[in-house]
Amino acid sequence: CWVCLVVGGMTCSSCVNKIETNLMKLKGVQTAIVALTTQKGVITYDCDLISPRDIADHIVSLGFTADLVNIKDRGDRSYLDHRYTFYWTNMDLYFIYEM
Repeated sequence: CWVCLVVGGMTCSSCVNKIETNLMKLKGVQTAIVALTTQKGVITYDCDLISPRDIADHIVSLGFTADLVNIKDRGDRSYLDHRYTFYWTNMDLYFIYEM
């Protein structure tokens, strides 16, 4: 499973590192990729071990905000209107931001 979250409160690459590192410590999280420029994170996880709410709550416990990306918000919040490409290579998830 995977989830895309809007992550607020990040100001630098240290914030990104803090979130990614701490999420990877959670049982069931397989990959955590957070982008400072888009304020989004994509997390892959084992659906049997952890839920999107658990992941978002953990991000909040680190001092940031985390909300599920809602397609209905795209008209009102244009900064969410970005395209992403995901692909797997040798068990690694690659996340590409397209302008």
